[in-house]
Amino acid sequence: MYSQLTLEKYAQVLWWGLTHSRGSSFPKSSLILVRYDHLATPLAETLVRMLHELDMVPIPRANPTTSMEHDFYALANNKRLTFEIPGERELAARLHGSIRLMAPSRVNHLDGVDPEQLTIAR
Repeated sequence: MYSQLTLEKYAQVLWWGLTHSRGSSFPKSSLILVRYDHLATPLAETLVRMLHELDMVPIPRANPTTSMEHDFYALANNKRLTFEIPGERELAARLHGSIRLMAPSRVNHLDGVDPEQLTIAR
């Protein structure tokens, strides 16, 4: 959809935003989380490559698809909604930065889900 040059420019802008919001430079081998939706995979790949080239340690993580997210909120009980995935807290504590690439295939995929289910999971 986008040319490689355009993806590289977007990746540079995302890195610029992260570095300028921090106020100081990142040390070598900083852990940078890259969470992305399926449709943002080409940009995520470009960004991860750029982070490697900058001597960072990118940690790519794909977000659930819209169907997975809908099923989670619609079908999970309270225990599953509040379950903390092992290692997530430790990962968050060691991160130096995080970039989230949001590109949902549908924006209304949670229609029909009980709003209380959404608040329980937060």
